[in-house]
Amino acid sequence: MDNLLLWLGRLAGVAGLLLIAVAVALRLTGVYWLGAFQVGTVLLGGTAALAAGCFALLLVLTSRSAEVVALSARRIGRLGVVALLAAVLIGCSLIGIAYSNADQWLLYQAGHYLDLRDGQREQLGKALRERLAEHRARELGDYVDFLDRVQRAAADVWTPRRWSRS
Repeated sequence: MDNLLLWLGRLAGVAGLLLIAVAVALRLTGVYWLGAFQVGTVLLGGTAALAAGCFALLLVLTSRSAEVVALSARRIGRLGVVALLAAVLIGCSLIGIAYSNADQWLLYQAGHYLDLRDGQREQLGKALRERLAEHRARELGDYVDFLDRVQRAAADVWTPRRWSRS
């Protein structure tokens, strides 16, 4: 059983690292789609495979003796660093993924609650895309202005001299 978990963990980890590398390379070259999948989705899949591989290897390590675990601690540390870097990359792209796919997700959710007939799905999709484009054009600018005002106000109020103990 340990050998099976060991090989599954290695395979999942290598596959995850490859998916992450492909996703990062594609994003750096300006490509946002890989076939039918967004590059962020490929990145998430790679991270999930990497995490599954780490868990499988962790199960193997916990079933072994203390000496083997001590020798493998460096490997766990390296895997942890790779997983942390992957998590940082995911954190940067999750909001973008969610925001970029909001129209598709809302249309999918609407399909669970509404009985859409021929043409209605396309009309609803068009209306959602138009509303989200309007939101991006109007309201996101307002959010940026609001955050700029908050930042300026915070700089005026929270100066180091004002909050020092002396």
